[in-house]
Amino acid sequence: MINICLASDNNYAKYLSVTAASILANAKKEDDICFYILDGGIEEDNKNKILSLKEIKNCEINFIKIDDNLFEDYKKVKTHSYITLATYYRLKLSELLPFVDKIIYFDCDIIVNSSLDELFNVSLENYALGGVLDISKRKTAKNPTYINAGMIVFNLEYIRKNNIEEEFLNYTKENIDKIKTGDQEIINEVLKGGRIKVLDDSWNVQSSNFIGRSSYMKNPNVVHYISKNKPWHFGSFSYHKFLWFKYLELTPWKLKEEEKDYWYKKNKIMSILLYLKHRPFFFLRPGFYKAFYYTYIDFLINRGNKIIEIDKNGNTKRKLFIKGLYIKFKGRNSTVIVHKPFPKFKSCRISLGDNSKIEFQHSKYRVKGFIIRGNPSNISCFVGKNFSLMSGCNIMFGKTPGIKVTIGNNCWVINNAKIFKGVKVAHDCIIGSDSLVLKDCLEPNCLYAGIPAKKAKENIIWERRGLRAEDL
Repeated sequence: MINICLASDNNYAKYLSVTAASILANAKKEDDICFYILDGGIEEDNKNKILSLKEIKNCEINFIKIDDNLFEDYKKVKTHSYITLATYYRLKLSELLPFVDKIIYFDCDIIVNSSLDELFNVSLENYALGGVLDISKRKTAKNPTYINAGMIVFNLEYIRKNNIEEEFLNYTKENIDKIKTGDQEIINEVLKGGRIKVLDDSWNVQSSNFIGRSSYMKNPNVVHYISKNKPWHFGSFSYHKFLWFKYLELTPWKLKEEEKDYWYKKNKIMSILLYLKHRPFFFLRPGFYKAFYYTYIDFLINRGNKIIEIDKNGNTKRKLFIKGLYIKFKGRNSTVIVHKPFPKFKSCRISLGDNSKIEFQHSKYRVKGFIIRGNPSNISCFVGKNFSLMSGCNIMFGKTPGIKVTIGNNCWVINNAKIFKGVKVAHDCIIGSDSLVLKDCLEPNCLYAGIPAKKAKENIIWERRGLRAEDL
């Protein structure tokens, strides 16, 4: 079950519907979607319209009636006029949804372009929540884990156990006259210092205009319209606005035939004119050429493929190569992610097809001579912290698209072992030399060996002494 939370009063019911429609339209067949809609006064007619979205894909839709008296202290926060009381509902999710342990929260000025299965299943162990870094460099310079609150994966179980909601309230009372950005500021100030997990920026691409985007990727998983002029405002020059109209057509609020010329053709012309009016010297701004390069030229050269380095604070950086890691992109839109401090790779090879992703967590060990063969499309491989892959190791995906391999934290895969498509390896395991792993190895702290690999020993603890990266 993928739990999703949206919050709205009656005025935003239409925009909530577009967000929900985009989620359902991009869900995989096996995705089980459950919506919790925090109802700040949605009229019955609009509720029925929202319920009709089940025609896109069958799902659960639950309306949670909100008592505004619970938010008396938050009403006193004086910030931007466009921030409504509904935006503070997320600060009491663990109380409002006592039966839910994990949920994705979306603002209603968001559209989703992919299945949310990967996002929902991100590990939040020892974190209150996960989110994407805010577009403001000034804010992230002061707080390296300062996230944008438009998309948040909440670990409600952690929040309940640690009384986080009480911390939110106490911070608000103590800083009532200082808070400038509402709930986002409260969340980031209370949880800074290690309780926020920074997620891949594709899960919240903050978009205002051609230059003003947090990422220039071609196919973001989530688009967040952060400017005051939203796509539904005539003449908005939001870069991704026509994606919003695409999903509007799936809702009961879809445009009438006679409205399409106004919103498609005339709206586009007005957008250009207003952009030129407000940004007459856009071509003199370095940001324009950066946006142009990454939007058009970079995609033509690299076909959407990229190598990303992530530091310990979650900051990302594009890399042309990783020393000792030879990557061959055979398709488009694939990504290799390496977390710092990354190991000393030596003679390691990766080949990827379309829309694939390989992610290596940081490791203190040297990694030598492994091969990942991923020519099919839509495959993914996740390798946990402090991994050790030895010479001749193969992770093999065969010819089947859409396959995932997961190797847990502190795993040691010894020489010439082969791990096949769809396999999961638990934390703290060893895969023996020349083994053939065809099935999941789900029990942690075990040695798996043989052809095919089977559990050979339990309760193991290992460390490759003498091969720690800091000693090399």
